[in-house]
Amino acid sequence: MKEHFENEHQQTEERQQDSIKCKFCELTGSLKELQIHESRCDKQTECCLHCGQFIRLQVLAQHQEVCPGRQAQLGKEKRISAPERKIHRVYCNQKYSENEYVLHR
Repeated sequence: MKEHFENEHQQTEERQQDSIKCKFCELTGSLKELQIHESRCDKQTECCLHCGQFIRLQVLAQHQEVCPGRQAQLGKEKRISAPERKIHRVYCNQKYSENEYVLHR
């Protein structure tokens, strides 16, 4: 049991010493060094919720201001009202909006 524990402990230490590459940039280092580095890496990215692209955290806020996906979503939310249509009543020779016409009948 003790040998197994020591062997596992040694393997863990060796893995921490192995050279690993940062998932955001080309920097390599030990597991411990990379854990610290990756949390602060200025090339760290996050997926934009609007367009699905991975954008560097440094510029994510700026990207979201001009993101085509966000602009498209904003466009869908806006409603453009049509001009009010007038209905001409021949009987009384008056024009009414659709709402007024329902009341006029």
